[in-house]
Amino acid sequence: MGSKICTLEEICEDYKIVLLDNSVILQSFDSCLRHHYTQDKIRLLRDQFKSISFWKPYFIKYSNIYLIPEVLKELDCRAVENKKIKYKKRKGKEQERYGLPFKEFTINLNIYLKRKKDLLKLIKKTDSIIQLTDSEKEKIKHLFNTCEYLKNQEKQLSDVDYSIIINGICLSQTRGKTVILSNDGGIFYAWRDSVKKYLFLREKLDFCFRQERNSFNVITCFK
Repeated sequence: MGSKICTLEEICEDYKIVLLDNSVILQSFDSCLRHHYTQDKIRLLRDQFKSISFWKPYFIKYSNIYLIPEVLKELDCRAVENKKIKYKKRKGKEQERYGLPFKEFTINLNIYLKRKKDLLKLIKKTDSIIQLTDSEKEKIKHLFNTCEYLKNQEKQLSDVDYSIIINGICLSQTRGKTVILSNDGGIFYAWRDSVKKYLFLREKLDFCFRQERNSFNVITCFK
C-alpha cells in the first residue's frame, strides 16, 4: 500500500467517482454534546460552520462528488438536530449554569442547523446523490450477499458503512476509478480487506482520510 497527501481539487480531478461518508463532512453532533463545558460545545459548532463552508463550493463546481442515499438520510436525521432550540432566561444558580454561555450556545446551534439545512438542499439541487442504474442495483444486491465477510466484529460496520463499501466496489467497476472519503476506521478496514481479496479492485478503488481542512491522505493498493 502507498499513500499521498492531496487537496480535494486534486482528488476530484484524479477520480471518476468521489464517494463521501458523513465523517468527512461533519463531525458527529453527539461529540458536541458530550463536552461538559458550554464553550467547548460552541467551539465545536463553529468548526462545523467551517466544514459546511468548505464543502459547499465543491458540490457546486464538481459533478463527481456523491453521497449514497443512506448517508444523506443519516446526515439529515440526527435526533438532537431536528428542531430549533429556544433560549429561556433563568435565575439564580440556573442563570450561573445556563446563562450567557448557554445563550451563545443556542444561538450558534441554531445557526449550525440553518447552515446544515442549506447544505442538504444544495446536495439535492446539484444531483450529488448517487443514482444507480438497474444493472448496478442488481450488482449491489449480489455484492451485499457475497461480501458479508466484511462485517465482522473488528470492523463494527453499521448498515450505512457497509453500504458505502458495497457501492464503492460496484461503482469502481461500472463507472471507473473510485475513491471513498471517510474518517471511519471500520470502513477503512473493510476497504483494505476488499482490495486484498479482489485483485481487480487494486487499481480501481482507493480510500482517503481527511486530515485537515483541505488535506486528504489518499491510500492506494498496488499490485
